[in-house]
Amino acid sequence: MEIYEIKIKLYLLKNIKIEETQTYLAYFIDSVMVKDNMFLGVHETNQYKFYTFDSLYPLAKSGVYQKDNSYVFRIRTLDYQLAQYLYDTLAKNRTKEFQGLTAEVKIIKQKLIKKLYTLTPVILKTEQGYWKNSIKTEDFEERLKTNLIKKYKDITDKDINEDFQFYYQINFKNKVPVSRKYKEIKLLGDMIELEIAENDDAQKLAMLAIGAGLLEMNARGFGFVNYTYY
Repeated sequence: MEIYEIKIKLYLLKNIKIEETQTYLAYFIDSVMVKDNMFLGVHETNQYKFYTFDSLYPLAKSGVYQKDNSYVFRIRTLDYQLAQYLYDTLAKNRTKEFQGLTAEVKIIKQKLIKKLYTLTPVILKTEQGYWKNSIKTEDFEERLKTNLIKKYKDITDKDINEDFQFYYQINFKNKVPVSRKYKEIKLLGDMIELEIAENDDAQKLAMLAIGAGLLEMNARGFGFVNYTYY
């Protein structure tokens, strides 16, 4: 499994609050996806998209990304054709918020992964909203693993043994829910850290998480993880 990471440099055309960043970055990506029939279909269907992205860097310490400054963000995908298309189009794309400047690409190859940690909040939706209002931590952990198994089966068309240890430990890094806005809705999520088990199946899921994200709304910029190796 190979993952393609595209780093995009942007020029900001307006001030952007940190909690609104994922909405505007998602629109920036969507605005080129809808121009190609192949990717328009992916964008409009209710299915795993197999790409995800982080937020703007350097971080806005004031809570607001400043107009007339340059920032970078990263997109990851397991789809070579999508990676090539985004690389070719985003560096010259323009919306009301951003002007693309440059694009770089690198390939992330499978190595023994020690740790995953989120750079954007993981989102788990329930009928009651934020998951801690309705389910236990054990249920959250089960959904976390099951979600990745479903993604793995979908993208590889292969089965996977579900009876294995995915990680040795999970740490929640936030004391209160992390709030982000998407389409005028306030989403509550969490920043987590996983110490990944060394068995083959755990490593497959960890690699998939690097390329496609953890839990839900990955194509809206949630559940993006960074990693360390053994």
